[in-house]
Formats: sequence, C-alpha cells, structure tokens
Amino acid sequence: MDEEAKRLVQQAKIHINKAEWDLAKHPLMKARHLFRALEAKSPGEYTYWLALVVDLLGLCHQHLSNYKQAEKLFKKALSLYIRLELIEPGRHTSLLASSANNLGSSLENQDKLKHAQEVINYSHQLYLVLESRDPGRYTLELAQTAFNFGKIFLDQRKESLAEEPFKKALKLYKQLETANSGRFNDMVAITSLNLGLSLIRQYKNEQSEKFFRLANRLFELLENLSPGKHTTGLARSTLNLGQCLIKQNKFIKAENPCRQALQFHEKIESINPGCFTNNFAVAAFNLGSCLSGLQKWSESLQRLEQAEQLDPQNAFGVKWNSLRVQSHVYLVIGRYELAHETILRALQEFNTHRAGLPTAGERLALQNTYAILFEQVQKVLLHEQVADFRQAFHWHCHKGRTLSEQIRFGHSGSGEYPLPCPVVAEPVQLALSLKRSLMSNYLGGRPLLVSYSFTGRDRLVVYLVPLWQVQEDRELPLSVKSFSLPDDTIRQLYLALSRSQWLEEYMSRGGSTSSQDEPFMWGTRSRQDAFTQAGPLTHQDFDAPVGDKQSDDPPWWDETLEEAKYQLWKTADELNITDDWDQGSFSWPAVRATKDLSLRAKRGRFLAMARKKMHHWAVQTTADRILQPWIDELNELEELPTEILIEPHGMLHVLPLQSAPVHWYDGQPQPGPLASQVPTRITPALSLAVHLSGKQPQDTPSAKRLLIAGPPLDSGLDHGEDECTMLSALVPEAILLQGRQMRLPGLRRQLQDQTISVLHLVTHGVYDGSDPAASYIQLDGQTLSARQLLDGELDLTGVDLVYLSSCEGTYGEGDLNDEVMGLVYGLLAAGARCVIGYLWPIDDNRSRAIAEQFYRRWLTRPQSAGQAYGQTLQWLQQTHPAWFQDDAAGWIMHGDASVEYGKS
Repeated sequence: MDEEAKRLVQQAKIHINKAEWDLAKHPLMKARHLFRALEAKSPGEYTYWLALVVDLLGLCHQHLSNYKQAEKLFKKALSLYIRLELIEPGRHTSLLASSANNLGSSLENQDKLKHAQEVINYSHQLYLVLESRDPGRYTLELAQTAFNFGKIFLDQRKESLAEEPFKKALKLYKQLETANSGRFNDMVAITSLNLGLSLIRQYKNEQSEKFFRLANRLFELLENLSPGKHTTGLARSTLNLGQCLIKQNKFIKAENPCRQALQFHEKIESINPGCFTNNFAVAAFNLGSCLSGLQKWSESLQRLEQAEQLDPQNAFGVKWNSLRVQSHVYLVIGRYELAHETILRALQEFNTHRAGLPTAGERLALQNTYAILFEQVQKVLLHEQVADFRQAFHWHCHKGRTLSEQIRFGHSGSGEYPLPCPVVAEPVQLALSLKRSLMSNYLGGRPLLVSYSFTGRDRLVVYLVPLWQVQEDRELPLSVKSFSLPDDTIRQLYLALSRSQWLEEYMSRGGSTSSQDEPFMWGTRSRQDAFTQAGPLTHQDFDAPVGDKQSDDPPWWDETLEEAKYQLWKTADELNITDDWDQGSFSWPAVRATKDLSLRAKRGRFLAMARKKMHHWAVQTTADRILQPWIDELNELEELPTEILIEPHGMLHVLPLQSAPVHWYDGQPQPGPLASQVPTRITPALSLAVHLSGKQPQDTPSAKRLLIAGPPLDSGLDHGEDECTMLSALVPEAILLQGRQMRLPGLRRQLQDQTISVLHLVTHGVYDGSDPAASYIQLDGQTLSARQLLDGELDLTGVDLVYLSSCEGTYGEGDLNDEVMGLVYGLLAAGARCVIGYLWPIDDNRSRAIAEQFYRRWLTRPQSAGQAYGQTLQWLQQTHPAWFQDDAAGWIMHGDASVEYGKS
C-alpha cells in the first residue's frame, strides 16, 4: 500500500508539471485515501505524505477554479504542516509557508480579502525567516507574497497600502531578472502594471506614467519573442498608459498609445468575442477623449459613438461617459440641438444605470458638470442673452476650482476625463438671494453658509460664506478650508450608521430568538450607496481577528468586542459551525436545543454590543471630524454667526450634523448639539434653498391651525394614537385625521384653503435606495411618494412645518448637484417651509416623547421652530443621554427654521 500510494503521487506530479490539473486530481485522491489508511494504522509516520497529497490536491482545485474546495484542502494541509513543524522545528517551514501562500490565493479568489491578507502575511513572515537563514534562496517566494499583498490591497481599494508591497515585489523581481536574464520579465511587467494602477488611483499620475511605460516596454518585448502570448498584457498596459497621459492633459503624447490600445483590443475581441468588451469600449472612449483634447472633432465623435455602441446597456459606465464628452464636443462646435439631445440621453442613462459607474465622487463631479451644461444649452436654445457656456460652471457645482487650484474637481483634478477649465462666475447673486431671505426672515442677523465637499478618501473641504458680508459688486467673501481625515473616514461613517440601523431593525424583529426573520438580516437586503458599495452585512463586517488587531479593523472595533467575538466563535466551534455563526439557524447543522439557544443568546449580545459601538463612534466622529474643524476656524471672523445654513455633500447628508455634540466656543465645559447652541438649518441642496428664499410666509391671520394625520388603520403603531391624543390636548383646536380619513382626498380638503400651518404625520416612512423619488409615507390604503409631491398631487403652500413622526422620513443620499431626492425634497418643493423627521428607525415611545417636548416649547412660547428644536436636543442630552445617543442623533430639521407657530 505504501509503494502504491507514493507511485500515485509521482504520477500526479508528472501531470502537474504539464499543467494537466484534472488528470492529476484522480491519482491524488486515491493516494490520499491510501495515506489516510496508513496514517490510521501508524499515527505520525505518514503525516508528511498526507499533508503533501492534500496540498497538491488543493493546488489542482485552485487551477480548476474550485476555490472553495481548494480552501478546505489548503487549510487541512496547513494544519498538518503545523503539526509536523511542532514535532521537528524548521524542517517543514518552507512547505508550511508555501501552503499558507496557496491558502491566501484561494481566499483572495473568493474575495475573502481580510482572511487572505492574514494568511499571506503569515507566509511572508515564514519566508523572511527562511531567507535570513539562507540568503537568496527564497527571493522568488518573497516577491510572490509581496505581490499577493499588493493585489489584496488593490482589490480592497486600499491603493495607498498596495503601493509599498508592489514596490517591494518589483525590486525583488528585478533582482531575479538580473540574475536570470529573460526569466522574470513577465512578472516585472505585471508588477509594474499593478503598481501603476495603485498610483493612478491615488492621483499620482506622473509617477504612474513611469511604471506604465516600463510595463508597456516589457510587454512589447515579450510579445515580439512569443507572438500572441502577451497580447492581453500589452493591450492593458497601453490602455492605462494612454489614460494616464490623458489625465495629465498630455493629449499629443496620449494619441499614439490610445490608438494602439484600440487596435490591440479589436484584435483580442475578434479572437475571444465578449471576453474583453469592457476594455475595448474604454479604449474607444479614451481615444475619443484624447482626440477631443486635440480638437479633432470629427474623429473624436466617431470614436465616442463607437464606445457608446460597445456598451449599449451602460454595463461598464462607458456609454454615459461617452455621451458626456460628445455633448461637450457638440457645444464647442456650436451644435446646440445635438448637445441638448445628447445631454438628455446621458442624464437618462445616468439615472437608469448608475450602478455601472465607478465611484460616487467621480459620478458627482461629472454629473454636476452635466447639469450645468444642460441648463446652459436650454438657455441657448431659448435664445436668451447668456455668456459663453464655459461661464456656466458656477461655484456650487464646481466646488471652488478657480478659487483654489489645490482643491480637486471631484476626485481627479479635472474630472475623470478632461474638460476645458472654465472661468467661474462669482456667485454673488446666489449669495445675495440667500442673504435677503435669511436676514429678513430669521431672528439672527449673521447667517453663515457652510457648504461641504470632499476629495478622495482622506480630505474634507468646507466652504464658509458669511452672508451678512455679501455685497453687490463686491468679491464674494468666501473662505475655503481643507481638513485631512483618516483614510476612508466618510465611508466608515456611512457604514457604521447604516449598518447599526440594520442591526437595530434585525434585533427588533426578534433575530436573536427566532429564525423566522433572520433572512432579513443576513440575506441580500441592503441599502446600496454607489460610493460605499457596501453590500449585505455579513460576518466579514466583524472580522477583526482574535488576538492582535489588524490596521484595517473597523474603527469602532475594540477589545470588548474582540473578546465577545472570541466567545461566540468558541461556542460555534464546539457545535462544528465555526465561521457560519453569522448565518441564520436554518443553515446551522442539527444541534441540541440547549446549545442552539446558547449560541443564539451570545450572538444576540454580540450584535447588540456591535450596534451600539458603531452608532456611538459614528455620532462622535461626525462631531470631531466633520463639524468641529470648521467651527474652530470661526475665530477668523470678527463676529460669530447667529445662524448656520448647512449644505452637505454626498454621504454627508445621512450624518447627524445638527445633533452631534460639539464645542461652539473656546473653553466650553461640555460639548452640546450644534443646533442647541446656534440655530442650524440643513438644506437638501442650494438650488432648493434658493427656491425657498423666494418664498415669504403667509400673511393670513387664520393660518395657524394644526393638522394631525395618523396613524393609518392596521399600521401597528399602537403608540401613534397616544401621540395624536397628546397633541390634541396641547392644541384643542387641532384637526385630527385618523384611520380611513388619512387619505389623499382628506388631506387635500384640509389643505386647500391654506389655513393649515402645521402638518403632523404619524405613520410609516420608507426610503427607496434604488429609486429615491419613490420613497414614501404610508396613508390609509395608499402611499404618498416624493414623486407624487413633485408632481403636485398635494399642495403644501402655506404650511410652515411638516413633522414626520416616522422612520427614515428625512433620509437621503447625495446625488446630482448634491440634490438629495427623497421625502424631504418633495415636501419642501411642494411648498412646506420646514420639515422635521428621522434619518433612521425610531422607537414609538421615544418618538412620542420627543414630539411632545418639541411642541411644548414651540406651540406655547413665542419662539422659532429652530429654537424649540435646539432646546429639545439639549433636554434630550441632559435628561435622556441614552435616547440622545441612540435615537435623537438622527432627528433632523430641514428648510426654514425661523417659522413661529401662530405668527404666519
């Protein structure tokens, strides 16, 4: 049996050397069966052979793309090699390192990147030990593990972390190539290409050009030596070199690489139709963009149309970008009708296929450009007296490009692809419009506009405009502040807040005690944001390892959670569940009921703890990183502002900007909510703020009635009726619509004479991430969506305040021109002057108590809604700190905070 098993291993090795992986698999499986039997008879004698066979079998599955099976086999081999290494230290270290590296590759292929990173790091450390004992012998293995490290970081979009491993790998491969001329040119080329990608994604365009050129030169050499073998690598390097040159506006140098890239991809596409269509479309687009920069308009349009045809469904985001540049060309050559038509098509493509585009920062920058071009073309078509279209990029959409060259447009300097640098018209008229509205309608006198932006993953840009200093025919008093952030802070804030709410919903549905609703948590439901691309919540979100923490752990992770996770894993391991503890019990193996409940209870405690840590970290970080930096800069002003108007940006719209605790002045003993210290209003977009600034309060003396609507029948909001009763007691003359009365016809009848100044809605609210305009509040047997409000199905003219006592009523994610489409936008656009609601789900009891405190301060005292809102936040912080941290941080006021009940 011994000889037969070893013969089978030698037979498999012959097939492996010929890359005949499927043929090698069968003798290895037989050999494993024989060595298992031998090991059972003589424990320890055949451990090495069994480990070798399992490792080789894993390698076969790896090359056959059976990554899950390969992972299991490599894990088994690794455990066997560790056992051998403990018995005879140092004898099997190289095999142990190789097996760990193989395991890391299988994990990477399954996108288990964090696990892969840990295992490859372990392999790399072993190779370092071996290299120190025998210098030069393990250079290749060290180069491979360093390269794998870089690939993992690149796959995680951690380009800054990927840069150093790729540089190490490139250095080692160059050493190997020097010692073995011609043997490692391919790896030098591949590593140079990946290093260039890590640099260009950090906007280090000049540095990336150097490595793209090296990769391109080596792939040309390899392709000449072996025609057809390296065509794909040559095409990729040429494509990236051209794109890199375009980003530096080196159009003349970019033309040749762009033409070559298109030719290579045409050749590849003809050989393997459909396999490289993405790059083929990008190559056509790059050439079209380059020719546009060279003012070769006719050929540019041909190539852009070709790119559009290669991506008809916008699957790669190329069609949308192609239409964008086409519209620019049409504008330059004076074909306004075609420009108008192209922009309309592009906007439609963007809204329909936004998930196919790259990052939200690039999308926002490009989409902002579009919106202004579209507006300008409309004016040209109407034959209005307008300046050159380049003047149309006003400061809000272009975010200060000419005000500070150091502030990037979106993510990448000039946008993803080049457009002519515009001369930005000063937005004095916009600022004057806001100033007139704020200073005439608000009690303060010194309103400060705070407009946010961010560049990349590590920089926050804030534009401060003291509106009381704005004067006609004077330069805009604009102060631009830039603050560094720990890498990926914005994304981590979004993830922490949204996922803490998922956990809250999951736990509230009995997730820790019943399997019925567990798919709700662990399935595919997730609120997608294009920038974060968060995906469904899985156990990888709690993947901080037991023991030493890794640098890329979630920022809210701590030792308490680490210990809780360890205990959870330990219990699951006893049940042979291990990494599947995060799955619903329907996917657990059959276990005893007592053990099942024990695991459930521990999981419930762990998730509750994780939810609280996420949420509290996010609220505090919003205060420390997003608000406090610009507040500390206000000492440059001669006088502190008496009102704040905040226009967020992108994902900042979902942060608790009004309620996060900050220090408003130096020496303040305890931080407090911003809105409790200075009247603070948030606008979904400046365009809407301008729209509202033209509205004046109703002068009708009778316009002071309160309309309470809700809850609908069968809504399950038991405490909603208590809330309505409480409000009726506070305002006896209030009108109450409940049950079947809470329908659109009933609301229209009450609102038609414009005598209702406050509309309080007690109901369910739902935010639709795939179509924000479809976000709705529930009526009785009906829904009222943002789209219906924008279409004029409910006129809110004369309504000073809409109070949404519902979940997710004010939630919305930034998009075109920072417009946040959702219920708030719809309500304000329909005529309401102010909207109060919740970003997240809220407990019924707490929402009733918060509403009562707000209305007691506003309805019974001669003060503004903004003052009452701030005082209520202060009351929450002082008397119910747990409520304040958990729920009230998501209680947000939008629009005109100056409204006073009974004074309209």
